[in-house]
Amino acid sequence: MFGFNKKRILIIGMPDLVLYCIFALKQARKKIVGVITSPNDDPTYEYMKDFLKQNKLFHIDNNKNFKDEKLLQTIKDLNPDIAFVCSYNFLLPKELYEIPKLGTLNFHPSLLPDYRGANPYFHVLNNNEKETGITMHFMDETFDTGDIVKQIKIPIMENDTMGSLFNRMNEATAQLCVETIERIEKKEILPRIPQNKTENYKKAPKIFSGTNDVKINWNQSIKDIERFVRALNPFFGAVSFFNGKEIKFWEVEFVYNKSAAVLPSGTICDITENSIFISANDGFIQTKVLGTNEQTYFAQTNELVKEFGITKGSRFV
Repeated sequence: MFGFNKKRILIIGMPDLVLYCIFALKQARKKIVGVITSPNDDPTYEYMKDFLKQNKLFHIDNNKNFKDEKLLQTIKDLNPDIAFVCSYNFLLPKELYEIPKLGTLNFHPSLLPDYRGANPYFHVLNNNEKETGITMHFMDETFDTGDIVKQIKIPIMENDTMGSLFNRMNEATAQLCVETIERIEKKEILPRIPQNKTENYKKAPKIFSGTNDVKINWNQSIKDIERFVRALNPFFGAVSFFNGKEIKFWEVEFVYNKSAAVLPSGTICDITENSIFISANDGFIQTKVLGTNEQTYFAQTNELVKEFGITKGSRFV
């Protein structure tokens, strides 16, 4: 029956989420009429252009001018019923998001209005939340503020990293895309629940490499440091400096030992073949995977120790 009522879907998004959603919709044999993806100055532009060509999907080129008359006319000519926005860094104007007859739906990786912003994955982990979620909402003229259609809660596991949470939520979002289009094809009316207008919500600002956003504070508790490292793995890497040289901490464990508090924070207390033990305010951080911008050290911590001249009694800052 649905074959006679297939809705025309416009996809807007960038890797990785847009790939998950396209694969899921294609597998469900839904009708994707066009895809707006990476602008032509983005590093993923050529990859996405080739991917869409290989999958026989219409690529809608853009130069980040979303009010461009040619772009808008191209979308109008496709006659989309619905648009799905699957991870896009650019604010879309009303002239574009009102073209699809049934509206434009965005998928945000948090339980809005909490963690509205560019990087909810980091902030929910770093703040030790026990759950997060996906919010599907209608687009409006500002980021992440439109009427909510549905929210799905996602538990945060004890050992989640930004990467593991990202992948799990991408899979759930792709499935939500399919479920939503099937609801629409059954002629269901999607609810619209206005978001709470309060400013008293948890924020999720963008994280910047090369800033204090990703720098370890050794004065924190060992649990806070371990969680901070997980929250930045694998897209950023938590960093600390030894003799002015940046070292990335990809995976660590913590060891409770209150005697560590008498040492200056960041002091290297022991070095083994596979680990460095570093003092914090209530114990030691034991390194498991370290790295630089050029190399990752798994079971070869001794190689990094030799390369950087790391010794017991010296400090990370």
